[in-house]
Amino acid sequence: MDISIVSLDDYPEEFIDNPAQQYFFSSTNFALLWRALGGNPICLLLQVEGQTVGCMNAVEFGIGPLKTFQAMPNSCYSKLLVADNYELDMTAASKKIAEAIISKGYRRSIITDFYGRYSGLDGFESAEQETLLVDISDKDWQPPDSKLRQQIRKAESEGIELSNFNTDRHLSGFMQLVKRHEKRRRVKSKYNLKFYTALAKIAKHDKRVIWKYCEREGAAVASSIFFREGDSLIHWQMYYDERFSNLQATKYIPYAVARDSAGSGVKYLNLGATPAGAEGAEFYKSKWGGQSVSYKCYTHNNVIGKIW
Repeated sequence: MDISIVSLDDYPEEFIDNPAQQYFFSSTNFALLWRALGGNPICLLLQVEGQTVGCMNAVEFGIGPLKTFQAMPNSCYSKLLVADNYELDMTAASKKIAEAIISKGYRRSIITDFYGRYSGLDGFESAEQETLLVDISDKDWQPPDSKLRQQIRKAESEGIELSNFNTDRHLSGFMQLVKRHEKRRRVKSKYNLKFYTALAKIAKHDKRVIWKYCEREGAAVASSIFFREGDSLIHWQMYYDERFSNLQATKYIPYAVARDSAGSGVKYLNLGATPAGAEGAEFYKSKWGGQSVSYKCYTHNNVIGKIW
């Protein structure tokens, strides 16, 4: 088995219609998105006797000895796509993948293995992460927390209306929500106007991206971005204006999107990993019920990465 690392421009055509492409994080659209933040989307090709049998997307950031490898960026999930009707030895493949990545001399390499595809990566350290998966498959599903259900009913009584995000109409208001978030949290967002503009463009034609926006009398109230990952819906990001907290939009949006998505085959609402120290977010997520699921995040640091 050989591994080659190529530009995403050389993505193998035979994998474009791979059934696993229903997973947004492993799609070419998602990898290309990171060009908006200076990333270089790449692809690891697994080849046996000249035949491409596996494909793994990733993104490089930085230059020279400071270059990093992320599959995928900011703790988004990596997924190795395997050719139809081919039985891949994942132990052997994982070993080869690790060797190929380490040989490139990246300062830091990160692989988030939510799907448990990698059978150990030699030279990488592993750490456990957790997320909450809420089973929303029942047609009568409701959040278990009575106060949360009351807040959702309050939003409905307030006449909350959700719109699909439209760049021309909503981008200015959305960026105001981002700025309010930065001021409230005293932290700069990882994402900029160029990134969100590119994501909005993808959302127009990629059904795996669901971006909902609501406003009241022309003012931005809240925005939520969801990604479809197989039978799960990931609540990836939310911004809101706390001055409209009485409308309960932050509770209503994920509820409404989850109910709507369940009708199209989604079984789980994935609330995502909670950063350390974000007790408020953890408390909010607990109200949705669900089961905690752990998975591994693999990291390799070279000599430079160990000191910086």
